[in-house]
Amino acid sequence: MRSRAVVLGGGGVAGLSWMLGVIDGLRRNGVDLAAADLIVGTSAGSCVGAAVATDALAPAVALQRQAETSETDGSIAAHSRPPQAPSKAPPSQAASVRARRMGLVQRP
Repeated sequence: MRSRAVVLGGGGVAGLSWMLGVIDGLRRNGVDLAAADLIVGTSAGSCVGAAVATDALAPAVALQRQAETSETDGSIAAHSRPPQAPSKAPPSQAASVRARRMGLVQRP
């Protein structure tokens, strides 16, 4: 008896997107990784492996494509702030300086 396994590594958000894209491409070309006897993964690979094993690959790919589109339409740019110089405050005060810069607290 021949066994097949799918082993997926980590890679953060980029790895998750990359693995989903590759696996979706394989699926569209007739390679069904869900038919494997064992699917294991680490970090992002475990999320992708769960999507493959539970037949949730198509919704996961759709979510990634939706995120890609919304990130390129320019709407995020309107809410971004220009980069600021690092704080020269002592480490004990650095958190409060960052909080003021972010508008979370106001100066006394």
